[in-house]
Amino acid sequence: MHRIAVLVAVSLLIAGCQSTSPQSESGSGSSSEPPRAELSSSRVAGAFTFGAAGDFGATKNTARSLALLDGSDAEFFLALGDFDYDMTPTDKAWCRYVKKRLPSKGTSYPFELVAGNHEQDGGPDGRVRHFARCLPDRLGSSGTYASQYAFTYPRTDPFAKVIMISPRLTVDGHRYTYARGTADRRWLVRQIDDARAAGIRWVIVGMHHMCLSTGTDHRGCDSGHAVHNLLLRKKGHQVARDSQHTHGHAIDFFLPNVPTRRLWAWVKAQHLGGVGIYLHSGFVHMDTGPVRFWSGQ
Repeated sequence: MHRIAVLVAVSLLIAGCQSTSPQSESGSGSSSEPPRAELSSSRVAGAFTFGAAGDFGATKNTARSLALLDGSDAEFFLALGDFDYDMTPTDKAWCRYVKKRLPSKGTSYPFELVAGNHEQDGGPDGRVRHFARCLPDRLGSSGTYASQYAFTYPRTDPFAKVIMISPRLTVDGHRYTYARGTADRRWLVRQIDDARAAGIRWVIVGMHHMCLSTGTDHRGCDSGHAVHNLLLRKKGHQVARDSQHTHGHAIDFFLPNVPTRRLWAWVKAQHLGGVGIYLHSGFVHMDTGPVRFWSGQ
């Protein structure tokens, strides 16, 4: 689960098959140490907290993760596929398992689903529609919940849009593909373009399959290069066709409550690669290429 301010990047891609524990930093930076974010349980102005993970089951580690979620200030959770692994008697029983371990969040907590390969059509561990009936959409999404849908957040004056997709998965007889000329690709492009037109600056795209992975069982691009490259090209700032981003060698980021210029100065001082500052968008670019510095729009 990620404890993260949604302003972390212009486009944030999240995928299942991997998860991490909640993270936060506190304190203040100095000239001799990295600048640190100062976060508390209260909402940071212009930010919110959410969780995301995939590959659950019903083990002691699952229970521990859900307990961490229950004690966090995450306002919603994105469940990125592969839910019960048939570790509970039925799909509905797994929904009860989840709700029972979120007593502080309550039974109406937004535990938003997207399909994994284990619950797609023909998958070995249930059906995503069964899970979706007992863990329904709570955020007013448009599209087809649990396979391809979107919502804006917060509901009042939203500044983020979450888009959930199912590349290379088959749900209800439909194989989701985002190759050129397909209806799924047109839907995804429209969701991103509509967010930009509405002045919604941050777009978060979630899916089960990922493209870049360190896992030995996922050596190819499981999501497919078509959707991966599309999302890179649809970022708010342009990504060159052969940029460090497309090779997985770059990140755009910010730290809450740390001035962008200060963060840029500290990263530059490390002399570890390319470092750019984008003051208008409020983030710093860092990559593993040659040492170089710039200021962008």
